[in-house]
Amino acid sequence: MIENIKKGTESNKLMLHVIFLKVDVDELKDAAELYSVEAMPTLVFLVGGVEVHRIVGANKDELKNALDKHAVQASP
Repeated sequence: MIENIKKGTESNKLMLHVIFLKVDVDELKDAAELYSVEAMPTLVFLVGGVEVHRIVGANKDELKNALDKHAVQASP
């Protein structure tokens, strides 16, 4: 799902300020605990190190809306 969204936003200049990270929570249990990840997938949006949005589950429309909203916040 993330890969399809990333491909669809490549021409959006705001996406230059977005970094996607995939974390294997079985290998990085501390990261899962730090971000309170209890289900897969969990998408955590951080702006300036502060959580601004969270999506639990695979909802393409919610992900696209959150990216549109928070990419603006992440741009300088």
